[in-house]
This record gives sequence, structure tokens and C-alpha cells, in this order.
Amino acid sequence: MAEKKKHVVLTGTSSGLGEYFLLRRPDSKIVKTKTFDRDIKDILNSRKDIDLLIHCAHASAFESNYCVDNYAEYLRTNVIHTEKLIDTLKPKKVVHISSVDVHSPKHTNYKLTKAMSENIVRAKVKDNLILRCSAIFGPTMRDNSVLKVIKYNNSELKLASHSLFNCILQKDVFEFVEMAVERGMRGTFDFVSSTYMSLENVCKRYDTQITFGKEVYITPVVSNEAIKRAFPQADRTSEEVLDIIIGGLTNV
Repeated sequence: MAEKKKHVVLTGTSSGLGEYFLLRRPDSKIVKTKTFDRDIKDILNSRKDIDLLIHCAHASAFESNYCVDNYAEYLRTNVIHTEKLIDTLKPKKVVHISSVDVHSPKHTNYKLTKAMSENIVRAKVKDNLILRCSAIFGPTMRDNSVLKVIKYNNSELKLASHSLFNCILQKDVFEFVEMAVERGMRGTFDFVSSTYMSLENVCKRYDTQITFGKEVYITPVVSNEAIKRAFPQADRTSEEVLDIIIGGLTNV
């Protein structure tokens, strides 16, 4: 007997990880931030049972760190939309893409709203998988500060040279989610690489010259032991991830 086709809903598909998922799950229904209510209504009109919600949409920390009037966007996208998605679609399982920044010692609105969204998922859906990801790299990602250091020699950045990043692959996140859904895995995982890189060290590794700014971003340093046990493929260094992306060493 053929396996029943899963009804999947994706968010955050305009770029980044959500777009990466959509390219590999093209039959998924999507909910966009700009057409949020209409998209949910269309999904409910077409089917009532949602097997899986993969929630990638979020208000970015980097968009909001430098924009003090973006607090409403934090609340709307990271909290209100998360709750409304679950309450209206009633998915059987939720994969929630969160952020390693929930571990940050700084008390920011981004950290608060990401932690709140995690709590909503845990409280409302028993079958949940939450991934606290560091900086994700892959073919559908927009240029972040690390990539700008590598790609745009003699450019200027807002971030300071000692800003610290941890780098992971879209491919690894996608393949872990696929495996975890198939095996019925639940829980919260810090999805990070085993090493961290400052922007200064990125410059040295790829022989570029950058004029740095004064803003400082520090990725919280956490262990990746749990994700390595569950998914050995994730046992990479940040250096390895960047070499793969820049050198095109694999089909990411």
C-alpha cells in the first residue's frame, strides 16, 4: 500500500531556509507574511488536515538590531503569527526554526520574541521539533556579514572585526529535518558547528581587506554534542562550512 502523502505547510519561503525547503518540497502549501490571513484561509478551504508545519519565517535579529522602530515586526512575525498558524491550521507536527540567540546573555527583543515563539510551539503542539540555528549558509541565503567579508574586498561593514559567528549549512538543516520527521523525533536542538569565527579571522582566511564598524554581534557559544549524536553529518567546523560554500565543494 502506498504511503499517504503528507500535507505540509511552509513559511518564510521568499528567501533563505524556507526557500530552500520549498525548492525541495514544491508541493507544499505556503504562508507568506504579506498575505498571511489570505494564505491561511486558502489552505483551510482546500484541506483541513495539516500533517506538518515547517515554520521558517522570522523577523531577523540583524534587521532589528539597527532599527529601533522594528519592535512591532518582532512581535507580529515571531510571536503573533506563530500562535495564529498553530491555532488555525492545527498541525499534527511542527518544525520550528528558532535561533541560537535565545542563549544570548543580552536581553534583547529578538531573544525575547524567539523564546516566546518556542514556548508557544511547545505548549500547543506535543509533537514538536525546535532547532536553534546559528548563521545558515547555502544557495538561497542572502549575503550576511560573513559573506560580505569574503565576496566584497575593500568594502565597509557596520559590524566590528571581533564579531563572532558560527556557520552551518542549509543542506544539513534540511536533511536533518527530513530524517527527524521520518523517525518521529521531538525536542529542542542547538544546531551549531563545533567552531566559531570572528570576522577578522574570516578576512585572514580569505585574504580580504574590510573597513569594520563599531557594532558588535557575538554568537552565543553552545555545545553541538546533542545534534552530533542525533545527526553525525552536522559535525562540521565553521571553517569547513565556509570552504564548502565558497569553493563549491558539494551540491548544497
